[in-house]
Amino acid sequence: MGPTASVLVSGVLSGLVFAVIHPQGLLAVPLLTVLALAFALVREWRGSLIPCVVAHGVNNAVVTLVLIGGMAG
Repeated sequence: MGPTASVLVSGVLSGLVFAVIHPQGLLAVPLLTVLALAFALVREWRGSLIPCVVAHGVNNAVVTLVLIGGMAG
């Protein structure tokens, strides 16, 4: 298996683990897997976890703001 396939396979597998351990339920697993795969690809591209941590934080902040905005309206 070449390096590209290896990154994709490991990204999808770790993405599935990431998705399953989150408490959003089974319906969110596909979306969370894609999000985690994106984080893994950013990690490979940038060579650092910092952009992934920032992206995860931004994602959480946006979701929180959307949920709070939905409750206020």
